[in-house]
Amino acid sequence: IIMASFDPQKIPAYPSNMQQPKVVLLWSSLSTNSGQSSKQKQMHDLLVGKKIRFELLDGSQEDQRANRNHFFGISKLRGKYPQIFIVKDNNQNIEFKGMDDDIQELIDIEQFDNIFQDTFKDGYGPKAKKQVNNNNNNMQQQQQAMGGGYQQQQPQQGGYNQYQQPQQPQQAGYNQYQQQPQQGGYQQNQQIAANKQKYQLPKGGYQPKKPLPRKALPSKPLPKKALPSNPPKGNQYGGGGGMGGYQQQNQYGGGGGGGY
Repeated sequence: IIMASFDPQKIPAYPSNMQQPKVVLLWSSLSTNSGQSSKQKQMHDLLVGKKIRFELLDGSQEDQRANRNHFFGISKLRGKYPQIFIVKDNNQNIEFKGMDDDIQELIDIEQFDNIFQDTFKDGYGPKAKKQVNNNNNNMQQQQQAMGGGYQQQQPQQGGYNQYQQPQQPQQAGYNQYQQQPQQGGYQQNQQIAANKQKYQLPKGGYQPKKPLPRKALPSKPLPKKALPSNPPKGNQYGGGGGMGGYQQQNQYGGGGGGGY
């Protein structure tokens, strides 16, 4: 005989005065199957972890035979454990929700909380969450009405400074320390650059200009001045005493008296 792996004394036995709707876990404290005992503990731990209001109905106890058979008649599954039921309306309305495999499927498709939302303790579950959200919204509306434009403080993002002016996006190649050309002086800057290029020395330093080639002289000789064809006579140009000229010739001629 395999005993239950959890303490049934911590959970009330069906029926009790527990608030409804509530869950009833039909199980057996005397199990002949290790797998069945493990599944019973799994369902027990699930209900405890979800904070569900639930009771235990031990089908192996003789004093619970009538209740056990009543629940078997609702589920149409006799002698099988564990089984999960929802009980409400002062035990007059009992709904069979399935065995451990069915409950696990509800968890996998995230529908367990919706189906068991009325059985959560202390306001847990989807309804309670919705109620909390509604309360928060009502509180914000009241604060806005009382404070006149109350605004919830937004969380500061990393490094945010409310006194810092927003920076404009920088263009590609922008340098904030480089002097930017002023508008309207573009043509003047272009003229200055052209003048610099005009008077810029060539590579290698100053190069003197080459001398201009000399003008070629004419190849033909200048014409000689025309001379008289007949030599002049001795007294032709002399005006008066031709003796002087004759005496000069006689000097080299070796003698002679006066002139002709």
